[in-house]
Amino acid sequence: MWDRIEVARQDSDTDLFFDLMYLGEMVTKTVAAGLVTAISDDSDRSRYAQMYYLVRADGIGDWSRSIDDLVTSKTLGLLSPQSTIERQELSQKVSSEVWQYQATAALHACLLLVSPNAEMLETKLRGKKWFSLFAELRNTTRGHGATISYLYNQMCPYLEESIRCFIEHFHLFKRSWAYLQCNLSGKAGIFRLTEDVVPFEPLRKTSTPFIQDGVYVCFDQPVRVELIESDRNTNDFFYPNGRFRGNRFEMLSYITGNKSDGDASPYMNPVTKLPNSDTQGLGELDIQGESFGNLPSMPDGYVQRQNLENEVLEKIINLDRYPIITLVGRGGIGKTSLALQVLYQVAARGLFDAIVWFSARDIDLLPEGPKPVRANVLTQEDIADEFAQLIKPSEVESRTIKPIEYLSRSLGKSLVGDQPLLFVFDNFETVRNPIELYKWIDTYVRSPNKVLITTRFREFKADYPIEVHGMTETESNQLIDLVSHQLGIHDLLTDEYRHNLYQESDGHPYVIKVLLGEVAKCGKAVKIERIVASRDEILDALFERTFSRLSKAARRVFLTLSSWRSTLPKLAVEALLLRSIPERVDVGDAIEELRRSSLLETQISGNDEFLIVPLVASVFGKRKLAVSPEKLAVEADTEYLQFFGANQRSGIQHGIAPRVERFFRNLEIKISQGSIDLQDISPVLEFIARKYPPSWLMIASLHEKIGTQLNLQKAKDAVRRYLETGENDREAWQKLIRLCRASNDWSGEILALLELCEIPKTTFAEISASANRFNLFFRENHRLLDSEEKQIAAKQLAEIMARRLDELIDSQSDEASATDCSRLAWLYLGLKNNDRARYFVDRGLKLTPNNDHCLKLDKKLKVQY
Repeated sequence: MWDRIEVARQDSDTDLFFDLMYLGEMVTKTVAAGLVTAISDDSDRSRYAQMYYLVRADGIGDWSRSIDDLVTSKTLGLLSPQSTIERQELSQKVSSEVWQYQATAALHACLLLVSPNAEMLETKLRGKKWFSLFAELRNTTRGHGATISYLYNQMCPYLEESIRCFIEHFHLFKRSWAYLQCNLSGKAGIFRLTEDVVPFEPLRKTSTPFIQDGVYVCFDQPVRVELIESDRNTNDFFYPNGRFRGNRFEMLSYITGNKSDGDASPYMNPVTKLPNSDTQGLGELDIQGESFGNLPSMPDGYVQRQNLENEVLEKIINLDRYPIITLVGRGGIGKTSLALQVLYQVAARGLFDAIVWFSARDIDLLPEGPKPVRANVLTQEDIADEFAQLIKPSEVESRTIKPIEYLSRSLGKSLVGDQPLLFVFDNFETVRNPIELYKWIDTYVRSPNKVLITTRFREFKADYPIEVHGMTETESNQLIDLVSHQLGIHDLLTDEYRHNLYQESDGHPYVIKVLLGEVAKCGKAVKIERIVASRDEILDALFERTFSRLSKAARRVFLTLSSWRSTLPKLAVEALLLRSIPERVDVGDAIEELRRSSLLETQISGNDEFLIVPLVASVFGKRKLAVSPEKLAVEADTEYLQFFGANQRSGIQHGIAPRVERFFRNLEIKISQGSIDLQDISPVLEFIARKYPPSWLMIASLHEKIGTQLNLQKAKDAVRRYLETGENDREAWQKLIRLCRASNDWSGEILALLELCEIPKTTFAEISASANRFNLFFRENHRLLDSEEKQIAAKQLAEIMARRLDELIDSQSDEASATDCSRLAWLYLGLKNNDRARYFVDRGLKLTPNNDHCLKLDKKLKVQY
């Protein structure tokens, strides 16, 4: 921006003045955006409220008022402790010797030039005064006033002095700033915005999957500045500039004057206090069964999931083991309902003094759609305060110990009674720092106390995880019966529609309820995929939070699998993504991350693993793909994936073989058409072959069809790679023999012939043909068999054939003939073993006295004798 100002200085005072005013606006918005970033999440959504107003702000005065709120209002207590310096610099009164006063005084001098009656400065002022004064100057000049241009010459020195003073001294601008771009490996690319980026360096070396691309500033840790947008080139920076309309608002660059649209969807919820969740715990402990508890009531329409319930119950009542149990699964899959069902059974047993329920839920999934609600607890402090309010311990009320200390002690040993405590944390993924909170719980909890967690994703260890998948078809049918009767649509549902409903929803109870609700609205059975695609708010509620936390590699895999919904072999996805991803990425880890996040399912058939994206997740993924910068790369990957052919769950039973064969058939067509270069796709094919060895033979066939000497060599190499896997395959050796013969590789052919003959299942006819081939080498190219190695090979072949031939003749099998005897005799003759040659000539003549080959050999041997 200073470069732009230097250019304006050469043009005119007017240009310089207005560019300095642009810089002042940029400073104001940067300070507000940076301070908003320093606000911690709380149940009243204070940070969200500030951003809500700023993306709608049409004037710089709104930004100034936001800064005033941030350093003086209740959000002051929510600012990061590391932002103390900024708060003090803006909120404490200072005298004229301090930089805040000097910057403000220079700005005030500007204002007096255009507004002589402006209010005079106090002898002491707060740093935040600079922003309100700048807004007043802006409105007096660029906003609502008509300034005489000759004043710009007098104003510019004061204005530049003021802005420079503020930028050079305000601590926020001395912090480390950078643009971070998460690589597919999970490590961050760091593009410096300030000289010092040392606090960001660990992100360059360590995989950190939850980094979103964007502008970051470092307080106690790097935090994303959501209201400033840029890219890795860091040449331009865009700030919200009002004009909020629909789901967009204007973004403005003060450097270039360019504008773009900002996405308003994250800022659409109201900022007024939200209602409590339906599953928020009771405000006090009450007798529930044989224990005290604050469990919310059971949701209506629960369908029993007996196997899951039994497993959860078994682990909870085992007081000697499993101190932390985690129910993990997709949003709306029924984790909370399952937990409550089991907890009421536990309460009836009276094993615990109290069952204490903490809810961090911020969205209620209602039949009519998701609704935002107020999260009751978000931090350790919130949980401790809630616990103290429920238990009402005298030590806390008398302030002998703090609530957090009391809770820490209670996790280790019940301070309520003689029996243990059961702590339940619902919607754990929405707390401020799930991993940190989990580590704290894990540090203090001791058996027989128990902790039960429900969460969409599990980023921690040392717990006992229980995965909550979709309902079984029987359970789904029970739910469909229950809801369809309630809605009066039972007669509209055929058996086929009910089965499709189960298949397409993947047994997801909330999705089933929503789909049936749409059937009730339409009065007929509507196509399921069409319903899902029309309910964006449901897709967001189920998947947005999970998607936003995925590593970049996992996102790429998910978008690719969503782009073409088919049951795909895992190795196909791994191979093709390794082709298109330039970085060293473990695609298997990304797939496992998606599985843990419940965005895809895996199914095993023999030793083969297949990947399945449920319909609802797939529709969400397609919507994300439509606006993704990776769209073209994903579409290119999808084209290759389609070579494996479409497949449903039912096709998994056939394993991976037919899918790989189809892939190579389709690939061969594309290569023959010239649309794909075999050399370019070779790394993918080799990856597949390393996981599925028969692919080496298919690779060999592709090279063989091209037929150049280089390709024939690669074909032989591929066959040998297959044989190295231990697959002593007759067809593979025959293929290698054929390739050696086509490339005039006589030595390779000789050794392959011997290997073929040593395989027990090789037919005698093949052994005889191999001997005949050896004889040809003796006659036409004797030097090929001159080496000791080749002589040994010929001798071994002769012994193999002699053994088999004797067996066949002795058993009077018609499989052996006098011609076979002559071939073996010629082989012995080439080995200079006339006695063995004589033996098989005699055996041949005994089988067929007039055999020409044996008669010629007989004559030759008589001459030699």
